[in-house]
Amino acid sequence: MKKIVTFLFALSLFPLEAMDMLILNSGKAFSGEVIRASKRNLTFKADNNTFVIPLSDIAFVGLDKIAGNNDDPSKLCVAASNDARLRGRIFNNLLAGGIFGPLAVGYDLLKNYRPKDDWKVVLHSPNAAYFNDPTYLYCYNRQAKLHATVAAVVGMAVSSVWYNK
Repeated sequence: MKKIVTFLFALSLFPLEAMDMLILNSGKAFSGEVIRASKRNLTFKADNNTFVIPLSDIAFVGLDKIAGNNDDPSKLCVAASNDARLRGRIFNNLLAGGIFGPLAVGYDLLKNYRPKDDWKVVLHSPNAAYFNDPTYLYCYNRQAKLHATVAAVVGMAVSSVWYNK
Protein backbone atom coordinates (compact mmCIF):
# COMPACT_ATOMS: atom_id res chain seq x y z
CA MET A 1 0.00 0.00 0.00
CA LYS A 2 2.86 2.33 0.85
CA LYS A 3 4.44 1.79 -2.59
CA ILE A 4 1.13 2.53 -4.34
CA VAL A 5 0.65 5.78 -2.43
CA THR A 6 4.27 6.77 -3.12
CA PHE A 7 3.83 5.96 -6.79
CA LEU A 8 0.63 8.01 -7.10
CA PHE A 9 2.20 10.92 -5.23
CA ALA A 10 5.30 10.81 -7.41
CA LEU A 11 3.17 10.62 -10.53
CA SER A 12 1.33 13.78 -9.53
CA LEU A 13 4.60 15.69 -9.14
CA PHE A 14 5.85 15.04 -12.64
CA PRO A 15 5.01 17.28 -15.55
CA LEU A 16 2.72 15.92 -18.23
CA GLU A 17 5.64 15.35 -20.59
CA ALA A 18 6.17 11.82 -21.77
CA MET A 19 9.06 10.41 -19.70
CA ASP A 20 10.15 7.19 -18.09
CA MET A 21 9.65 6.93 -14.33
CA LEU A 22 11.87 5.28 -11.74
CA ILE A 23 10.95 4.69 -8.09
CA LEU A 24 13.58 3.44 -5.68
CA ASN A 25 12.94 1.18 -2.68
CA SER A 26 13.54 4.21 -0.47
CA GLY A 27 10.49 5.92 -2.03
CA LYS A 28 12.40 8.51 -4.05
CA ALA A 29 11.00 8.99 -7.55
CA PHE A 30 12.70 10.28 -10.68
CA SER A 31 11.58 11.08 -14.19
CA GLY A 32 13.92 10.84 -17.14
CA GLU A 33 14.92 8.21 -19.64
CA VAL A 34 15.97 4.59 -19.27
CA ILE A 35 19.09 4.30 -21.38
CA ARG A 36 20.18 0.73 -20.78
CA ALA A 37 19.28 -2.28 -18.64
CA SER A 38 21.60 -5.12 -17.76
CA LYS A 39 21.42 -8.09 -15.42
CA ARG A 40 22.59 -6.05 -12.44
CA ASN A 41 22.14 -2.36 -13.24
CA LEU A 42 19.83 0.13 -14.88
CA THR A 43 21.29 3.21 -16.55
CA PHE A 44 18.94 6.14 -16.12
CA LYS A 45 19.30 9.72 -17.38
CA ALA A 46 17.60 12.49 -15.37
CA ASP A 47 18.27 16.24 -15.37
CA ASN A 48 21.24 15.87 -17.76
CA ASN A 49 22.91 13.44 -15.34
CA THR A 50 23.37 9.74 -15.98
CA PHE A 51 22.95 7.32 -13.08
CA VAL A 52 23.79 3.62 -12.87
CA ILE A 53 21.42 2.10 -10.31
CA PRO A 54 21.57 -1.51 -9.01
CA LEU A 55 18.36 -3.41 -9.79
CA SER A 56 18.08 -4.40 -6.13
CA ASP A 57 17.47 -0.72 -5.24
CA ILE A 58 14.61 -0.28 -7.74
CA ALA A 59 10.96 -0.72 -6.72
CA PHE A 60 9.29 0.30 -10.00
CA VAL A 61 10.20 1.25 -13.54
CA GLY A 62 7.53 2.86 -15.69
CA LEU A 63 8.28 3.27 -19.37
CA ASP A 64 6.73 6.00 -21.48
CA LYS A 65 7.01 3.95 -24.64
CA ILE A 66 8.56 0.70 -25.67
CA ALA A 67 11.59 0.62 -27.91
CA GLY A 68 10.82 0.70 -31.60
CA ASN A 69 12.86 -0.86 -34.37
CA ASN A 70 15.48 1.90 -34.17
CA ASP A 71 15.53 2.12 -30.38
CA ASP A 72 17.47 0.26 -27.67
CA PRO A 73 16.05 -3.26 -27.13
CA SER A 74 16.81 -3.07 -23.40
CA LYS A 75 13.52 -1.16 -23.00
CA LEU A 76 11.74 -4.23 -24.33
CA CYS A 77 13.45 -6.31 -21.64
CA VAL A 78 12.40 -3.90 -18.90
CA ALA A 79 8.81 -4.01 -20.17
CA ALA A 80 8.91 -7.82 -20.38
CA SER A 81 10.25 -8.01 -16.81
CA ASN A 82 7.42 -5.80 -15.59
CA ASP A 83 4.91 -7.99 -17.43
CA ALA A 84 6.43 -11.15 -15.93
CA ARG A 85 5.63 -9.69 -12.50
CA LEU A 86 2.00 -9.34 -13.58
CA ARG A 87 1.91 -13.08 -14.18
CA GLY A 88 1.41 -13.92 -10.51
CA ARG A 89 1.01 -17.63 -9.70
CA ILE A 90 3.61 -17.43 -6.93
CA PHE A 91 1.39 -19.36 -4.51
CA ASN A 92 0.85 -22.09 -7.11
CA ASN A 93 4.60 -22.45 -7.60
CA LEU A 94 5.21 -22.48 -3.83
CA LEU A 95 2.60 -25.19 -3.38
CA ALA A 96 3.92 -27.27 -6.28
CA GLY A 97 7.46 -27.00 -4.91
CA GLY A 98 6.24 -28.09 -1.48
CA ILE A 99 4.31 -31.08 -2.80
CA PHE A 100 6.38 -32.28 -5.76
CA GLY A 101 9.80 -30.92 -4.78
CA PRO A 102 12.49 -31.33 -7.44
CA LEU A 103 9.93 -32.33 -10.07
CA ALA A 104 8.26 -28.90 -9.81
CA VAL A 105 11.63 -27.15 -10.01
CA GLY A 106 12.58 -29.18 -13.09
CA TYR A 107 9.21 -28.45 -14.71
CA ASP A 108 9.62 -24.72 -14.12
CA LEU A 109 13.13 -24.78 -15.59
CA LEU A 110 11.99 -26.63 -18.73
CA LYS A 111 8.70 -24.82 -19.36
CA ASN A 112 8.53 -22.13 -22.03
CA TYR A 113 6.59 -19.14 -20.66
CA ARG A 114 4.68 -16.90 -23.08
CA PRO A 115 2.65 -13.79 -22.20
CA LYS A 116 -0.32 -14.94 -24.31
CA ASP A 117 -0.74 -17.96 -22.01
CA ASP A 118 -1.16 -15.84 -18.87
CA TRP A 119 -4.55 -14.15 -18.71
CA LYS A 120 -3.45 -11.55 -16.15
CA VAL A 121 -0.72 -10.36 -18.48
CA VAL A 122 -3.08 -10.29 -21.47
CA LEU A 123 -5.63 -8.22 -19.52
CA HIS A 124 -3.28 -5.76 -17.81
CA SER A 125 -0.21 -5.37 -19.99
CA PRO A 126 0.12 -2.24 -22.13
CA ASN A 127 2.69 -4.11 -24.24
CA ALA A 128 0.37 -6.45 -26.16
CA ALA A 129 1.78 -5.22 -29.46
CA TYR A 130 5.15 -6.76 -28.53
CA PHE A 131 3.90 -10.23 -27.54
CA ASN A 132 5.40 -11.66 -30.76
CA ASP A 133 8.68 -9.74 -30.65
CA PRO A 134 11.61 -12.19 -30.15
CA THR A 135 13.50 -9.91 -27.75
CA TYR A 136 10.40 -9.32 -25.63
CA LEU A 137 9.56 -13.06 -25.60
CA TYR A 138 13.09 -14.01 -24.59
CA CYS A 139 13.15 -11.55 -21.70
CA TYR A 140 9.62 -12.46 -20.58
CA ASN A 141 10.41 -16.18 -20.61
CA ARG A 142 13.63 -15.64 -18.65
CA GLN A 143 11.97 -13.53 -15.94
CA ALA A 144 8.85 -15.71 -15.62
CA LYS A 145 11.04 -18.82 -15.40
CA LEU A 146 13.17 -17.18 -12.71
CA HIS A 147 10.15 -16.18 -10.60
CA ALA A 148 8.51 -19.61 -10.92
CA THR A 149 11.69 -21.56 -10.16
CA VAL A 150 12.60 -19.46 -7.13
CA ALA A 151 9.08 -19.88 -5.74
CA ALA A 152 9.22 -23.66 -6.27
CA VAL A 153 12.61 -23.90 -4.55
CA VAL A 154 11.34 -21.84 -1.60
CA GLY A 155 8.25 -24.08 -1.39
CA MET A 156 10.45 -27.16 -1.43
CA ALA A 157 12.69 -25.76 1.32
CA VAL A 158 9.77 -24.66 3.50
CA SER A 159 8.04 -28.04 3.18
CA SER A 160 11.21 -29.93 4.11
CA VAL A 161 11.65 -27.75 7.20
CA TRP A 162 7.94 -28.05 8.04
CA TYR A 163 7.83 -31.86 7.83
CA ASN A 164 11.14 -32.42 9.65
CA LYS A 165 9.88 -30.75 12.83
